Formats: sequence, structure tokens, C-alpha cells
Amino acid sequence: MSRFVLREPEEYSDTDINFVLEDWSGDLIDEMDELRKSLGFTDLVGGKAYIQLANDVWYNFYVDYNPQDGSFTVSGTVNNAEKDDWKSYDLQSLPMDVLDEIEDAIEEAMKEME
Repeated sequence: MSRFVLREPEEYSDTDINFVLEDWSGDLIDEMDELRKSLGFTDLVGGKAYIQLANDVWYNFYVDYNPQDGSFTVSGTVNNAEKDDWKSYDLQSLPMDVLDEIEDAIEEAMKEME
């Protein structure tokens, strides 16, 4: 099973498809935690080294895909946070292996949409 699964979007256009991204590995959670920690936030989720933290924060992840040129961006939205609730962050510094697997998940999702 892939570390990442994309759920088929309900609405999309020829130039923009926004998938909900499920992370079965914790990699994206770790990236969001590191990003938010660098901005001074302390109410983190935990990621791969999951430790039950004393908060109810969680993240939703999305892939915005342009089928015309094959480009995509990955973002995460914070939920139930003390100071940045509902804020979205672009995850621009993901490791290449993570980006490759997300690209594979996009290809699989596009085949299923045909």
C-alpha cells in the first residue's frame, strides 16, 4: 500500500484538481510540525514518532494538481490550533522521495478518474 492516497475530488476543472491527501506514513505531519515549530507554535500533532500530546490539533492535507502541465503543490491546513486555527501552509520543502510518491498517487488517481 502506498504511503499516500488521494481521494477523488467532487469538483474540478481542466486546469485545477484539488485532491484530499491521506498520509499513512506521518511524513506530512512531521513536515507540518517542523514548519509550525519554526514559526513558534507549540501545539503540535506528533507525526511518525507519535506521542499523545495534550491538545486536539490535527491537519488536513491537499494536493492542488494542474493536469495541463503536470505541476502540483501540497498544502496542509491546521485544525483546532490555539493561534493558527484554519490556517493553510504550503509544504514546499518536502523530501524528493515524498514528492515522488505523491506524484505516483496523482497518476493513480487520474487513471481512476478516466
